[in-house]
Amino acid sequence: MGVWEEAEPLMAPTVVHPGVSRFDGAPWPEYVHGRPALVVPQVPGLARPVLPGDGWSDEIPAEPHPGWELVLDGQHVTITRPDGTEWFEGLLFLTRLWSRAVRTRGNVVLIAGAFAHLGEFHAAGEAGALRLVVVRVRLAGGAS
Repeated sequence: MGVWEEAEPLMAPTVVHPGVSRFDGAPWPEYVHGRPALVVPQVPGLARPVLPGDGWSDEIPAEPHPGWELVLDGQHVTITRPDGTEWFEGLLFLTRLWSRAVRTRGNVVLIAGAFAHLGEFHAAGEAGALRLVVVRVRLAGGAS
């Protein structure tokens, strides 16, 4: 059984009108089993590959997958894949509590899958369509 079948849902099912949530296509911070996570929608037209060879799994891996890196610089996040290519780059709305948890833990669970916005996230989890990888974090300049 996957982590999504055993755990309480991260959020209750909800109907979100695209464009209303402000999370459409943009990653958002979350917690899964008390660990800081970054939920990354798979938006058509953006190349964010989720490849098994890159460490993606339907379970939360215990350790960071070699080569993945998330650089946190204040509200700016850059994520690179094991082959060194950029997987995500941008400004995010990150809470101080989430950022503190990331600094303390030193890694983040990335959650991706067959959803393009917040309103599709729960259904993707229920369908077993979410994939996870743990990435190490490097703090830069203005990370707080």
